[in-house]
Amino acid sequence: MPEQYYLIKRKVDCLVLQVDQENIYSNSRCKKTPLWVVAAKQTGEDNQLWKITTEGHIISKFENLALEIDKEDILPVLIDLLNDLKFISLDSVAKQVIQGYIDSLAWLLQHQKLFGKSLGCEPPKPLFRATVADDIADNKDQKWVIEEDLIKSKIDGRVLELFGSGEYGPVTTNKLNRDPDQQEAQKWELIPVNNSLNQNNRCLEVNKFLTSANGIYTLFYEASGNLVLYKNFRKTNPGAVWSSKTFKKPAHKCLFHYDSGELILYGASDPNGDPKDVIWSSGIPTQKSPPFKLIVENDGRLVIYDKDMNISWDSKNP
Repeated sequence: MPEQYYLIKRKVDCLVLQVDQENIYSNSRCKKTPLWVVAAKQTGEDNQLWKITTEGHIISKFENLALEIDKEDILPVLIDLLNDLKFISLDSVAKQVIQGYIDSLAWLLQHQKLFGKSLGCEPPKPLFRATVADDIADNKDQKWVIEEDLIKSKIDGRVLELFGSGEYGPVTTNKLNRDPDQQEAQKWELIPVNNSLNQNNRCLEVNKFLTSANGIYTLFYEASGNLVLYKNFRKTNPGAVWSSKTFKKPAHKCLFHYDSGELILYGASDPNGDPKDVIWSSGIPTQKSPPFKLIVENDGRLVIYDKDMNISWDSKNP
C-alpha cells in the first residue's frame, strides 16, 4: 500500500504546516540551526506533506524529518534573528520597523512570567518553537497525539499554534487557550493527499477519490457511475473540469492497468470476482514503456505517464 500523506491545515485561515527548508529564520551566528516549522500558503510541495505513524510521529515527506519540540524559547531566538536582520539592512525605515518588533518581543520576554496567563502559557514555561529533525524512535520530543482538531505534544499536552499572525510565520507549542474564540487559532485539519494510481495502488473504489498534491483538484468516482475531476471539491459548489461522461452507468470499479497504461471503468464482476463490462476506457497508449502511472496534476489535468514520464494520455488532450 502507498504511504498516506496529509496536508495539515489551520482551520482559521487555511495556512498549512510546512518545513522551512530555506531556513529564513536561521541565525547566522549559529553554527548549527534546526529547520523551523512554519505555517504558510498551500503549495502541495513535499515540505508541506506529512505522514502520521502509529507511534505518534509526524514525518515530513521532505527528507523524512520528524516534527519535534525544540527546547528553546522562541522569543529570544526571534530577537536575535531580528537584530541580525537590522544589522544587514541599509534602509533606515526598515531598521525602525524591525526595532519596533524587537522592542515588542523584548517586552513580552520581560513580562512573560507576569503576564503568562494573557499570553496563554503557564509561566515559567516559554513558547517552544517547532522544528524538524531526524526521526528517532524513542525521542519523546517527537511524540504527538491528534485529538479531533488539536495536535498535542505527548510530553506536556501543549498544542501546536502559529506564533503571531500573517501568511508566513513560525509555529510553536502553547497551552490550550481558555477562550473558545482564541482556541480556533489552535485548530488544524488533516487533509489526505493521494494523487496517483500505479502498480502499488491500482484501484479507485466507488465514492473514493484522489487529490492533487496542492489540494485543489480531486478525482472522484461517483456512485452515479461518473468519474469526475473537480476543482475545490470540499467547497459548497465545486466545479467539474473533466468527466468520463458515464452518468447513470453502472458503477463498480475504476481500475488502472499499469502494465498497459489504460484506465478503465467497469460495471460488474464475473463469478470469479474479476471485473467485466467496460463502461469507459482512456484507451491503450501507442507507446509501450511500462510501468505506467496516473497522476492528478496541480494544474487540473489527469495524466497517464510511462516509466520515463512521457505523457501517454492527458484529460485535456485525450
